[in-house]
Amino acid sequence: MSTIQPPSQNQIYGSSQRVYPQQLFRAALAQFGQHAGIQCTLLMDLSGQVLGSYYPASDLKMNDVASVSIGEWAAANTLASLSRVTQRCRFITQEHDTFRLLLAAVGDDMVLMTVTANDVPVGWTRLQMQRLAELCLKVAAATYSGREPLVRSAAPVSHVA
Repeated sequence: MSTIQPPSQNQIYGSSQRVYPQQLFRAALAQFGQHAGIQCTLLMDLSGQVLGSYYPASDLKMNDVASVSIGEWAAANTLASLSRVTQRCRFITQEHDTFRLLLAAVGDDMVLMTVTANDVPVGWTRLQMQRLAELCLKVAAATYSGREPLVRSAAPVSHVA
């Protein structure tokens, strides 16, 4: 299985077209979502605001999914705190009859949620989610660090992500 490719500096700081971070988030999530067995994936902040998503099913209400996912994330971290665990939760896996739901920390301010078929290896999914999280952190850091706005070169979107 292929891996998600990070953007090169000229793809982030090229000169041909402005790209907002949500566009880069969506491109990265779409690239990840093209793998067999990935049913949907979304990136959200801790308030449940959707920052980017990929879901082929048009009837999915991503804002509702994000709200429930953030509630799950908050509950896991609260449970850890009540259990006197001093470290934050980094990854949650839920096993269901026909699918898996995985939640991963993206820095301190974002959460990545992915739903896969049960036959997709958990280890592979976790590794790809970690790579995607690192990419999203780079995009967020480049965007909000006071640098010039993100711009995309003429490179194909599949290479931007």
